[in-house]
Amino acid sequence: MSKSSDSPLETVDPTKFVPGSRVGATHGKSVSVALEMQFSAALAPGALSTKDKLLLLGATCAARRRRDPAREAFRRAINLGATEHEIEEILLACFVSRGALAYLEGRAIVAELFDVAEQYSPEDEKTSESGDPATSTRDILDKYLRYFTEPPLWVQSLAEYHPQFFAGHQLIRELVFTDGYVRRTLKELVFVAINSVEQYPYGIQLHLRAATAAGATKEEIFETLAVAALEGGIVTWIEAIHYFLGEGIRY
Repeated sequence: MSKSSDSPLETVDPTKFVPGSRVGATHGKSVSVALEMQFSAALAPGALSTKDKLLLLGATCAARRRRDPAREAFRRAINLGATEHEIEEILLACFVSRGALAYLEGRAIVAELFDVAEQYSPEDEKTSESGDPATSTRDILDKYLRYFTEPPLWVQSLAEYHPQFFAGHQLIRELVFTDGYVRRTLKELVFVAINSVEQYPYGIQLHLRAATAAGATKEEIFETLAVAALEGGIVTWIEAIHYFLGEGIRY
């Protein structure tokens, strides 16, 4: 039986996230304590459940092609009740953010964890609340006007020079930016985590605003940044917090 997503955090051995890793002999005790403190603090249930935090960590690692830690994070999330559908929607956020290959590598992890062959049945698909996908470049550009006064340069250029690629991006985007098996708020927090780890200012600012608009609380954002810092280090927190609390003003 799956554990509840609100269950107390199981004992975390941080080295399990990277098979074969060991804490070095030099200052080993202090390093071990620091690792345990950070993992326990970042993954303990709070405003976000431990399951959601593990999904965030798995997504961030998958987006960066860090297969071993992604597998361990998703494995632990499954132990707390995460379903294949939930992980799939999290990986679709990786698709939008960091490309098709990041998604496919993530799917390989899912197939391994659930020990099933790739299966797809159209009747099992959850219909997006956003309705039918846009069918033309003009339709897609019109949708971007809901978010921007004018479509940004990356949207305009991609629509002009690679309309089919652009349409594929929009198809996945519409699946991600709505409630489904995973609430939209958590998906926005996935983008916050990935962009913070990679210190991408535009993405950090855009998705901090979007996550807040989708209902994310300050506590949820702080907890997301702590999870992201397990992968990206303290600079992840430093970069993101300037845009969240300091309006981009540094130091």
